[in-house]
Amino acid sequence: MFIVNSYMLAVIFCFITMLCWGSWGNTQKLAGKTWRYELFYWDYVVGMVLFAALLGFTMGSTGDEGRSFVRDLAQADWRNIGSVVAGGAIFNASNILLSASVSLAGMAVAFPLGVGLALVLGVFINWFGAPKGDPVVLFAGVALIVAAIVCNGLASARMNSGRQSGGSNRKGLMLAVAAGALMSMFYRFVAAAMDLDHFENPTEGMLTPYSAIFVFSVGVLLSNFVFNTLAMRHPFVGDRVGYGEWFRGSAATHLVGMLGGAIWCLGTAFSYIAAGKAGAAISYALGQGAPMIAAIWGVFVWKEFRGADRRTGGLLALMFMLFAAGLSMIVAAGEKEPQTAARAELRAVPVIVETDMGNDIDDALALDLLYRAARGGRVEILGIGNHKLSATATDYIDILNTFYGFGSTPLAQGARLVANGEACDYTAAVTAMCDADGHPLYARTKSPEQIEESVAMYRRLLAASDDGSVTVISLGFATTLADLLSSGGDAISPLTGRELVARKVASLSIMAGSFPTATKPARAEFNIVNDIDAAVQLFDQWPTPIVCAPFELGRQVQFPGRIMAEGLDWAEHHPVVDGYRAYRPMPYDRAAWDLMSVLWVTAGEDLFTVSEPGRLSVDSEGYMHFEPCEGGTHRFLTATDAQAEALGRLIVETFTEELPADK
Repeated sequence: MFIVNSYMLAVIFCFITMLCWGSWGNTQKLAGKTWRYELFYWDYVVGMVLFAALLGFTMGSTGDEGRSFVRDLAQADWRNIGSVVAGGAIFNASNILLSASVSLAGMAVAFPLGVGLALVLGVFINWFGAPKGDPVVLFAGVALIVAAIVCNGLASARMNSGRQSGGSNRKGLMLAVAAGALMSMFYRFVAAAMDLDHFENPTEGMLTPYSAIFVFSVGVLLSNFVFNTLAMRHPFVGDRVGYGEWFRGSAATHLVGMLGGAIWCLGTAFSYIAAGKAGAAISYALGQGAPMIAAIWGVFVWKEFRGADRRTGGLLALMFMLFAAGLSMIVAAGEKEPQTAARAELRAVPVIVETDMGNDIDDALALDLLYRAARGGRVEILGIGNHKLSATATDYIDILNTFYGFGSTPLAQGARLVANGEACDYTAAVTAMCDADGHPLYARTKSPEQIEESVAMYRRLLAASDDGSVTVISLGFATTLADLLSSGGDAISPLTGRELVARKVASLSIMAGSFPTATKPARAEFNIVNDIDAAVQLFDQWPTPIVCAPFELGRQVQFPGRIMAEGLDWAEHHPVVDGYRAYRPMPYDRAAWDLMSVLWVTAGEDLFTVSEPGRLSVDSEGYMHFEPCEGGTHRFLTATDAQAEALGRLIVETFTEELPADK
């Protein structure tokens, strides 16, 4: 289905909503010359349902993201369908009252009063239901809209003072108020049934915008047999009207009413589609700028204020200015978050780390950086998973966790471990080290029974995290992460692994792949070739942004072996130093491959050069490819010589800094 991926496009959609919602009333005015509004309203509802189906089979069934229209309807939970149908019924009652108000008081009065009141009440209801945007700016904009409504009411009162139709006008005003109160409530029922934050991978059972507008229109149609039948039998103005008169209407008259329903439906569908990016409150509020559009039609096209005195004209001018200012503030509210003290504080980034500890010493060096970032409050380590086939790798990670003060951090081992016989497993040497009395040199925290299975740990940690909050750091093969994507719903969460990642993970920082340089061709990189199938699946199916640190970047930044040869004067025994010495004959420098993926998360973008957006993929031989594309969610990192030098200094300064006695 088509999905809005930028805030500005969402705003454009909301403005189209505003134009549609403020213009459909023209079709009632056109039909009203020969056609009662109760009969017009049947055509209006039929047009709404037909256009909703058309949108579903076109925009709702194109593109690769989200669920297609028919499939989305088939999987929808009946409770969510009921919620949208209820929203349609509430809207229908309000819209019938609004249509009656238009026929009595005119567009320039009914819309600003009724829909403006709905805006004020609806913004409060929708914002507290799903807060998004700066509330101070948002509600200041709403206050200006209220002032515009007051100006419109005063202008209407002055225009109709002393007229014989004043009684009808007062009834029209009362109907507009009742319509506005009801209209403020319907949107929340619809929003509650849609997964507003995950249109690209919506929760099972919930609706997407295209199925929601169709179900909503069906709710309007079904309720119309009750509400509009009552209006026909007990009209607000004029004599009773029967269904026979509807069948005697001309095709042109029916088409005008159906056009009105289609115009309204287009605006509403765009409001729902934009809600995922703009938020329910802002999407609703911008759409409710319709009163200003309707007032323009009423004042300048239908001449509903013809003959008004200068003061009435001034009130109308002030109304337009206040509406415009209020809508501008509502747009601005969505472009920034409130700068409260709580938001201003530096928040630790929740991370889960996947490693092939033991294949190369850079995994241990990378964890050193991560532990120190966690001690500094920049990240929160939720858990660490290991997928290397080794009897000692997970035990070594437990030693590191304990040494750095993170012994309670969840630790897991994959069910599908990957072997690599060529690498010297330094973890075996360190875990076997003993003191002079024969006791283990390094303390542990976990017993074997406390080591979790990796996919289960990921699902548990992600399910308990805030939406869109977790960063996954992959320092090894794609094996476990591919298994996570393939996992189904369980007792932890009804979401599949891919759905859980889409909802909870902000991004993936991964060390993988290789790209050609001016002097060397690309290679089938180690982390890819050890499980090519998993890498193919990962880059094809991972639903959130990916930032890749390729082989060449890590090769550009070297960890100096002299530091390990000299040792650290503040630590008599250090598990990373001992691991480094056991990995290869000293002295040697080592490429900082995995360290780059950690530093991307902990040190920020200034130290790297980031590629344009695009799409990463892996072929059957283990080679990585990058295709730039608009809207792509994958990027890869490089570094200038100056950036590489700065990264090297940061690594040395961080590793050699003495650890405090306590965490």
